[in-house]
Amino acid sequence: MAGSMCLRHQERPAVGRCKLCLKPVCEECKIETADGIFCGEECKGKSEAQKEKAIQTHIQVQLDTQKQQRLSPVKNFLSFLMLLAGLGVVGAIVWFFLLPQEIKIQIQLLLNNLLKK
Repeated sequence: MAGSMCLRHQERPAVGRCKLCLKPVCEECKIETADGIFCGEECKGKSEAQKEKAIQTHIQVQLDTQKQQRLSPVKNFLSFLMLLAGLGVVGAIVWFFLLPQEIKIQIQLLLNNLLKK
């Protein structure tokens, strides 16, 4: 790292930066793991905790998604039933309160003719 010096050993050049806090670290100070370079155990521990929390969050999101997918057909069916009930209520209101008597008689005659066949 051109020009950067370790914060603990200011006479030594930095070989990298802490993955968490971005402090420059020398060869002696760095703690290198599969996840990156850290300036100390505290940053390494915080990084591991963040990684664990991210994994747990990812797992929870996947479980929630699976639960929603399982409930989706039930929700769709209930929504369909509610729509049918709403249409039935609207139809009843139209039939009993808004439709003229002459049209009701014509509809009843048509239905009777269809049912006789």
